Amino acid sequence: RCTACGDCERVCQYRAIRVNSERNVAEVNPALCKGCGLCSATCKSGAIRVQGFAPEQIISEVEYLPW
Repeated sequence: RCTACGDCERVCQYRAIRVNSERNVAEVNPALCKGCGLCSATCKSGAIRVQGFAPEQIISEVEYLPW
């Protein structure tokens, strides 16, 4: 469950995520999302899943990013 902490919004390089302060949830704009998985790997509550990938796969991919 999303805690609206904003971590996912801060790490998204594509500005595809915004925290909705009225609903206290992060919302993903699918038109802007590139499916990189950084938000999913960052989410401490496990609320964000990248469709088609298991959380372990996302974390493994993010570990190899050059930054």
